[in-house]
Amino acid sequence: MTAHQQSLRILLIEDDLDHADLIRRHLRRTDEAAGIELVHIADLQFGLERIEEGSFDAVLCDLRLPGSEPASTLAAVLTAARETPIVVLSSLEHMEFAARAVKLGAQDFLVKSQLSGALLVRVIRYSIERKRTEMRLKALNESLEREVERRTQYVWLLQDVAMIANEAADVRVAFQQALNRICTQMEWEIGQALMLKERGAAQCINLGVSYFQNQKSLRGLGEPLLTSDLATRHKLVKRMLISGRPEFTRNLASDDDLRVIRRFTRVNIRSAFAFPVFVRNRTVAMFEFFLTDNRRPDDALFEVMARIGTQMGRVVERRELEHALEELTVEEQRRINSELHDGIGHELSGLAFYANSFLLKLQDEKSPHVSDAQEILTGIRSAMKELRAVLKGLAAADIAEDGLPAALSELAAQVEKRVGLACVVQTSRGIELPNRTIATQLYRIAQEAVNNAVKHAKASQIDISLDVDARLIVLSIRDNGIGIELKNDSVDGLGLGIMKHRTSLIGGEVQIGRGNGGGTLVCCRISLDDDNSGMQSAF
Repeated sequence: MTAHQQSLRILLIEDDLDHADLIRRHLRRTDEAAGIELVHIADLQFGLERIEEGSFDAVLCDLRLPGSEPASTLAAVLTAARETPIVVLSSLEHMEFAARAVKLGAQDFLVKSQLSGALLVRVIRYSIERKRTEMRLKALNESLEREVERRTQYVWLLQDVAMIANEAADVRVAFQQALNRICTQMEWEIGQALMLKERGAAQCINLGVSYFQNQKSLRGLGEPLLTSDLATRHKLVKRMLISGRPEFTRNLASDDDLRVIRRFTRVNIRSAFAFPVFVRNRTVAMFEFFLTDNRRPDDALFEVMARIGTQMGRVVERRELEHALEELTVEEQRRINSELHDGIGHELSGLAFYANSFLLKLQDEKSPHVSDAQEILTGIRSAMKELRAVLKGLAAADIAEDGLPAALSELAAQVEKRVGLACVVQTSRGIELPNRTIATQLYRIAQEAVNNAVKHAKASQIDISLDVDARLIVLSIRDNGIGIELKNDSVDGLGLGIMKHRTSLIGGEVQIGRGNGGGTLVCCRISLDDDNSGMQSAF
């Protein structure tokens, strides 16, 4: 045996002892005899058990064994020897089946009457190499199939997140849906989404957007386990904020914050992954995940997560543009209000004074045109009244932080005067909201709810309640009418949709449904904790 040739361990399954002895003698006559170990088994079942041990380089097998048909023997041997090459032993009269055996999975066949030691060794070694090549090709093909499947899943994931980003009306809802989709697709155990308080700062707003694969693993602590402070201090997030790219780490031992997660959950956290959310090249939010698998994600996943960050950035950008548009609208309403009041309003007041003086003069002169002058004055006063109503409506579009109770009372008075429907307002004393935007949007929500009640509820009374404390704003509008119709737990209608949209603009949530005592209840809640109070500018 030459230096580069390795020793061989061969299993022979042959019930004819003379044939087995002949094969042994042939092998002894070769130059490689010293490196060849031949194990002879006469029984098929014993042979199969030895094959499954996986300790042989090749198997020589006669398919015509007692108690088994050739086809059954071949199938059993091929099943047992999935990674071991099989060489079929055949007689001249059964060469056709032996050739078919090669097509079914055997590496080669040998005719017993034509055997020689050199031929045996050569066929065995060629069979071993072909089998190894076959296994490598199979492994490569399986790897390629897995890669194609993984890339396809990445594409589906990106498409799903893009759809979420396009359809979601609320940033928090979009982030939660995207987080759920990512974690379920990637089988990641824990994840959360955070908003940055300001550009370039490593301080975050906890949105309450989190995912836990197994809630029981939290030992009763619940979702508040992940906090903005915990997430923004550890090294992974700082590195991500600096690089502006997705980042991964398996070096958790030196990170105190991540050790907190490992201590308070039953999940064996071994690595972490984070990626930024961009709006026009600035980081506005981030997603981070805590994993039990410490294998580094492939480059394709890094690319997909970067694109997901861009998609989610469009949700934030859309919300920022909505806020900007809202502010522009309010500013334009202020300008129109001012121009109408200072321009047309003063002009009408002057005309009314002049018309009244002219009317008095005509009356003194007993002129036949008194009635005409009276009609002109009445028209001017009517125009002034309509102008005041317009100005009042424009003023209601911009309510000061402490002006909401008064605006709600005015709204109730207008309803009672216009339609004769009882409208009662109850508010806490000394109410001051965080900013004008919240006050204005809450007024518009109340206005929409009251108008819906007047038009559709067939109610005799509407109750408006506003409660504000250090942590929560609650605005509720209840009527005693016929009640709203809910279909599939969803609220239809443009007006109700507008209320939900306005609530989302100020980081709150609204519930619309039947009240406990009948009628319809619209309840809007806004959290005033530190995180949410900063969310207004971010959203």
